[in-house]
Amino acid sequence: ADDIRDFQIEEMSIGDSLLDYFNKEKITNNIQEYYNDDEYSAVVFASSSVEYDFIQIHFKTYDKKFIIHSLDGIFKIESIKSCIKKKDKIAKEISEVFSSLTKEARDGWNMASGQGKLYGVMYKFSSGDFIEVVCYEYKEELKKPNHGRVAIVKKDLDDWIVYKAHK
Repeated sequence: ADDIRDFQIEEMSIGDSLLDYFNKEKITNNIQEYYNDDEYSAVVFASSSVEYDFIQIHFKTYDKKFIIHSLDGIFKIESIKSCIKKKDKIAKEISEVFSSLTKEARDGWNMASGQGKLYGVMYKFSSGDFIEVVCYEYKEELKKPNHGRVAIVKKDLDDWIVYKAHK
């Protein structure tokens, strides 16, 4: 497995059309207002799997086919410590399937939004696309729920999040 499209979350993958899984009305009614730039949009749906509580999906806002640029399986956590334990277990499984990928562990780095810290492992493809398993720890004053996620992300979307989305 050395193509990001080989990794699936709830049977969806990068490059698929969201319209194969949801109707247009459900997609447009679930768009989240996270960003200051509108090049991409994110939708969140309740998950039907036991692994995740929610699924978050990014696509180019004006793409009529709603092609998936990222998929995140989000899971609730009891604590950052328990999340890190689960992250390590999932990362081990990913390492077994994607053994040829460059693996980079990063703990305590700042979120692009500036809202907290991240603890995770990233698996990079030669294209710059990546899979990551991350625990999100928000600043206490934000009163946002800490959580974990498994994400498959295209490089173009990541560049947008880092350099444009929160400007």
